[in-house]
Amino acid sequence: MRRRRLKKQTREQLLNTIYQLQAKWKRLERIVDESIEPSVESLMEEKIARAKFMFLLNEARHSNVHAIYD
Repeated sequence: MRRRRLKKQTREQLLNTIYQLQAKWKRLERIVDESIEPSVESLMEEKIARAKFMFLLNEARHSNVHAIYD
């Protein structure tokens, strides 16, 4: 019973982190796209946010974690 609860908490935490990183990445992407001449720092920050998001997304796929559970 405890193990199932821990798996559920871990799954929820992973999904929440993925949603937060996706929002951050999309926000930074929009800022860079709308900038006339984006700075190197903002480009790097956007790429790092995307890399973190993609890494966690792949981890979720590997762990068979889905956003919708029955």
